[in-house]
Amino acid sequence: MSKKLVAYFSASGVTKSVAERIAKVANADLFEIKPTMPYTNADLDWRDKTSRSSVEMSNPDSRPKIANKLDNMADYDTVLIAYEDESKQTIKDILRTIEPQKVAIIIGPEGGIAEEEVKKLKENGAKAVSLGKRILRTETAAMTALSMMIYEYEM
Repeated sequence: MSKKLVAYFSASGVTKSVAERIAKVANADLFEIKPTMPYTNADLDWRDKTSRSSVEMSNPDSRPKIANKLDNMADYDTVLIAYEDESKQTIKDILRTIEPQKVAIIIGPEGGIAEEEVKKLKENGAKAVSLGKRILRTETAAMTALSMMIYEYEM
């Protein structure tokens, strides 16, 4: 039996609903990445350039601190990080070299995953991959990654 994981970050709940559907269809474990400070409605007002979410999207140094971590990351043979700054390795490159067993794909928040977080994940065996040339919204990145897996493995 393969061990799959859908890890998600959802400030507004939109990504949560997408992640839940993906996990159900893929028969995968579900893990919510939580910020240390929960978001308020004012934080999520994208029309306000000074709102927390707007600042986080435009300033990599202001990404939210993470309150929890996945304790059983070693249970997955392959952990992939969808990382917009990865230019050498695509998700297709990796998917073509591994069996479709125990794969976890980490999709970060709007504005991307902080470089220090990617470094820590790589130190723990994760591989950064590109989902293509476009910068995708979080919910689109999750569906794109899953679609690529389904296509590659003909699930």
